[in-house]
Amino acid sequence: MIVNEPFNITPLHVDNFIKSQGLVEVTSHLIWEPSSTNLHPDGLFSEGIFGQIGSSERFSRIGFISLNTKILAPVIFKNVIDLKPMYSDIMAGKTYAKFNVKLGEFIPCEKTVVGADTGFTFFITHFDKLVFPRTSSHTRTSKIKVIEKAKSMGCAIIERMLVLPAGLRDIKQDGDKFEVEEINKLYASLLSLSMEVNSGVTSPTLAKIYDGVKYNIQLKVYELYDTHKNFLDGKSGFGQRRYARRGLAYGTRNVITGADMTAEDPTDSRYLKNDEVLIGLFQCVKMYQPLVINQLRSIFYGQIFTQGSLRVPAIDPKTKRIIYIEVSDQEINRTLSSDSLEDLINSFQNVHVRNKAVSIRDVDNGYYWLFLVYDEPNPNGDDKIYILRNIDDFTEFMESQNKKINPEFIRPLTYLEMFYLATFRASQGKHCTITRYPAIEMGSIYPAKVKVSTTLPSRKVQFSSQYKDDYFIELPYYPILGNSYADSTVFHPSQAKGLTADYDGDTISANSIMTDEANEQVKEYLNQAKSIVTIDGKFLKSVHTDLTNLTLFNLTRIP
Repeated sequence: MIVNEPFNITPLHVDNFIKSQGLVEVTSHLIWEPSSTNLHPDGLFSEGIFGQIGSSERFSRIGFISLNTKILAPVIFKNVIDLKPMYSDIMAGKTYAKFNVKLGEFIPCEKTVVGADTGFTFFITHFDKLVFPRTSSHTRTSKIKVIEKAKSMGCAIIERMLVLPAGLRDIKQDGDKFEVEEINKLYASLLSLSMEVNSGVTSPTLAKIYDGVKYNIQLKVYELYDTHKNFLDGKSGFGQRRYARRGLAYGTRNVITGADMTAEDPTDSRYLKNDEVLIGLFQCVKMYQPLVINQLRSIFYGQIFTQGSLRVPAIDPKTKRIIYIEVSDQEINRTLSSDSLEDLINSFQNVHVRNKAVSIRDVDNGYYWLFLVYDEPNPNGDDKIYILRNIDDFTEFMESQNKKINPEFIRPLTYLEMFYLATFRASQGKHCTITRYPAIEMGSIYPAKVKVSTTLPSRKVQFSSQYKDDYFIELPYYPILGNSYADSTVFHPSQAKGLTADYDGDTISANSIMTDEANEQVKEYLNQAKSIVTIDGKFLKSVHTDLTNLTLFNLTRIP
């Protein structure tokens, strides 16, 4: 690679690289010296070749293995058999062919034809004269160019294989046993194969005796190359996973789905406004994780547990009444420490956890509920939900209102409901920045108010945690237990044009804004005209979208 032109990458000339770097050859597949605990000086873990254990050199010094034969460089081998799979059969000795010098290619024929031959030595002998005809295929042309460039640089054929620094694949001790990475077994196998080849044989007839071993060396070298490539390649590869990914801290990157814009009134809390975004519960919990943890402590666990007390009030699942149980220090720490609450949040990703009752375990491994819910359905909508602990106090309160409780409406609080209540409170007055990559349009990044979604469908309820008839909070997306979960992100349709997004699997990122100062600035910005109108008087957000244009066209056109 040329420093001033970082993307001008050329094939590696292995011999020149070994000479310039002063690399040392690995000649033994042994790990230890005989009858010793010292690493073999010529082996794959040699401190003389790769550097002392624990040193920085051990992670950068490379070794090499002499193959004792000529083979194709791995990427060249891959391109050759991709361009013409028959050539793999010739190398393996399965297909006979004649080499046509004028055409520059192998012509398959019967074994009895004069001049017919097969095998790895036969193929390598004619490789320099091999020509691949080009077509209109861009992929084929690219593969041919790689082969031709490697030929011109003299690095299409190799006789040595580089070995990764030992620090990247080092031997590990597990008690009395030593473990080695799988890649070391490939190196050891390659070393054994190369020792089987007699490189001193010059007679073509005698050289063909080793054709089977040579082809296995070719395959083993390619297997090593493919192992390295799979480690680095793709979205889960080392390069993109470590250096090129769009990792979000306290944010989410999620698939978008269309908004449900049906509502009785534009002021309805379930009606999505143009400056709002609807985010799935788990994603929203991760976005505001520090604030959610604080709410879990203050709203739920903090009113039950106190440090130093091993007896706590819990709810007996059989009687649904408060009893005092003895718990361990570990159980209290599990409910109060930040690390444990973070683990609880991560476990919420598992959908099987969400509908389980919020519970605690006593010293005898018995499980007890922490909260009850009185879920009173309302035929006219806006169900009323109370959260309670003491069923007797709640009964007394309801009787003071000339109401009777229905035992069928009492059930334990689930983790789904607890996380929704904590996240709803944590996200009140909070915003986030919505981004769709590549950020090339005016609307590719914009701030939005956050709304938390739960299930599909959900319901609007009046919620109370205090025994006061007039003390209710409206929760627009309270979960319906048993329904599927809303885990996508939904924005107002007017934002689609600026984001250049549609609903065929596109994703957007949402980064949380948590500080009071930043949220006040966003709130002030959203109340200004510049959040809607550009400096040249055009709308940043408009109903003038491809979808509305297509709808109006189909509704108004002449049949």
